[in-house]
Amino acid sequence: MKNNNLDIANIARAIGILQKVLAERGADENPLIGFVRQHLTNTVPTADISCEEIWEIFCEQSESGYLTPMRRAVFFRKLPTAMLAAFVVKRSTNLRRDTDLQRRWN
Repeated sequence: MKNNNLDIANIARAIGILQKVLAERGADENPLIGFVRQHLTNTVPTADISCEEIWEIFCEQSESGYLTPMRRAVFFRKLPTAMLAAFVVKRSTNLRRDTDLQRRWN
């Protein structure tokens, strides 16, 4: 039984490494990875920041000319890969703000 637990732990670790490598290789295809690394380093993953707040930061940077604008749907489709590459954060959960539930990364 001990060997099975060790094998499972090694497999889980290998999957984590592969996910990180694949996410980093996708940096060329996903310009959000650089944005997330540069603009969210001090906030995520320790702070509660919603996906909507990340979108607002991205829009502000795009409007000021620092980033190439992209459609909202494209942004939210590419955001999980960027979060994985920058912070090894694999999932989002709900964050309660006032009376609304908002998606956040943890």
